[in-house]
Amino acid sequence: MKEKLPNPAHQALATWQAQASELSHDISLITQNVDDLHEQAGSQATHLHGELWKNHCSVCGKTHEADIDTATTELVACTSCGGKVRPSIVWFGEMLPQEAWQTAQQAAEACDVFISIGTSSMVYPAAGLAQSAKQNGATVIEINPQPTDSGLVDIQLPYPAGQVLPELVAQLSQAKN
Repeated sequence: MKEKLPNPAHQALATWQAQASELSHDISLITQNVDDLHEQAGSQATHLHGELWKNHCSVCGKTHEADIDTATTELVACTSCGGKVRPSIVWFGEMLPQEAWQTAQQAAEACDVFISIGTSSMVYPAAGLAQSAKQNGATVIEINPQPTDSGLVDIQLPYPAGQVLPELVAQLSQAKN
């Protein structure tokens, strides 16, 4: 995964976020991805499912900055308590990081437009964000090649994100000029 680079969708979102910031507008980017491709593209993102390139102790929670060799099968011991160090990602059955979840909920409740990109919007708790946005008066847009049959969605764009987002950002940029 270290060799992966941001795709056109990541680049478009970074451009959009930067343009919005110049106009004193806020685009909250909430991602379920555990990679850092949004950051590589230049975005600021809240990671609902954690971050693969960060590590913490499974016992005491201490953050471990050291780059852990993923080629080895040996577990790394925490320097504080001796517990096992693991990637800071959410595994099945685990709770989402509380701070990230609160940030996502607040953004969804306060937004005017909620755009769901590249997800079925069917897996909770993340799927509840669109519902929360809708309940608070937001327009809900879905960008996904396989549209979700949901009464929440106001606009469906059934295309790959890498295709539709660069075009959408280009049109928004032209509209502001």
